[in-house]
Amino acid sequence: AMNLQRKIGKLLSVIGDHKRFAMAVATHDVPRIHQLVKTAIENNASPREIVRRIENSMAGLMKTCSYEAKDFDLGLLCWQLGGPKLVYALQRAGVSPALSTIQQHAIKCNVTISIGRPKAVDIQQNIQKFWGTRSAGFGQTFGHSLLIDEINLEECGRYFPASNIIVGLCREHAHTVDPYITSIKAVRDVGKAIHSGECHLGKEATVAAIGRFSKDNYHISPVILSPTCKTETAEQSKIWIQNILAQWKNSEDGEKKWGSIWSVASDGDATRRKAFHLLLMVTELSPNEPLWDELGDLRLLNLQTGPSNVTMDFDFKHLFKRRSNLIRSPEGTLIAMTLLTCDTVSKELSRLEDLSPKEIEALIDPADHQNVPKAVRLLQHILEVKKLPTIGLSPGELKSRKAITILSTILEAVISPFVQPTWSLSQQLESLALASHLILYGMYKHGTAFISGQLYHDLQSMVKNAYFCVAKQRLQDPKA
Repeated sequence: AMNLQRKIGKLLSVIGDHKRFAMAVATHDVPRIHQLVKTAIENNASPREIVRRIENSMAGLMKTCSYEAKDFDLGLLCWQLGGPKLVYALQRAGVSPALSTIQQHAIKCNVTISIGRPKAVDIQQNIQKFWGTRSAGFGQTFGHSLLIDEINLEECGRYFPASNIIVGLCREHAHTVDPYITSIKAVRDVGKAIHSGECHLGKEATVAAIGRFSKDNYHISPVILSPTCKTETAEQSKIWIQNILAQWKNSEDGEKKWGSIWSVASDGDATRRKAFHLLLMVTELSPNEPLWDELGDLRLLNLQTGPSNVTMDFDFKHLFKRRSNLIRSPEGTLIAMTLLTCDTVSKELSRLEDLSPKEIEALIDPADHQNVPKAVRLLQHILEVKKLPTIGLSPGELKSRKAITILSTILEAVISPFVQPTWSLSQQLESLALASHLILYGMYKHGTAFISGQLYHDLQSMVKNAYFCVAKQRLQDPKA
């Protein structure tokens, strides 16, 4: 009886410790409690000891210093976006490592900045830095996309100690000065050239980066960082884009290790669009190539490509934004012999019950033309209009509704492949094909009163590139 009583007492004590643990977790906001409990379990701590550690943590008598890789990644992101003060605040709250710890665990790769025109050696160094350090995936290769865009710069020169050189000069005119700091006179000569207009400080920096088509490790890595004064010609742009493709193809840390570049993508910059044409619309896909078996029988598909069948692409978010800006513009868009202006669209949107006049005004406001999420919301609300009943509408309103319905069908075909995660690849391609044919008909019927020639070109190029990339993936990995 004594032994049984002792066992029951011990069991009740253990049950009590578990209850205390459950109450401690449920009632106390303990920073990083999962790490605290994990560390305690690894140390074979009892429930009573775990509760004691939780209470000590609440009292500020101990801190959990065990961090995982994701904690350092999150801390690095906070540092880059919010600066050291944000990291310090999070560290004091016990939810982030200290800045010095984050810096110790961060992988440091400094981009080689191009002084003047991007050179082969700059591209080679960046490929080696960012791609040479990655672990190869058991011989598996992937398709890649070369992505090009600009970022804003503070217009000022900076000293780059690694090369003893002045950076920040535009690539178009940097060759007119000697950027190396060999004396005070050399620095003053650069200053005189800037003030005279012979050379300029970069207004923006062109960033070219490569990312792979993969479900993981698809983050991009830069291969070019080059300031520009925006006076570069398409012919000059073509040279360094071609150079990137060549360096990736020949590099031991590029195509030979990871796979080829399938597309070159950008926004709707006019100069770059022309450069793409000079480089990526030069050869017709040959019937002797394996890609022909996948694409050759698709009627109306443009089969012009660049070296190694590289195709051009344009960012779909920019295309959504530009299409919504066209809808917002006072000039409007001509569809089915009906001019849809921003006033017409506003009137149709006002029939939606879930939109207030203030919300409609914000969606139609042309001043906020860079807001991509708002552009997508506008396009999605237009899709809802075609579902509204037509009973009671006047002949003029019925005509506008018909045009809105056609516009909605086009927008749905363009947008859905990018916002419907449950769609199959076949559904996405069918939708893009529908969009391509509808846009072609609209352009044939109304010309640039329907959409601008540039937007038409970029939309069709996006659809074409999607088909080419899917075909290349089928050839590379038929089971994918």
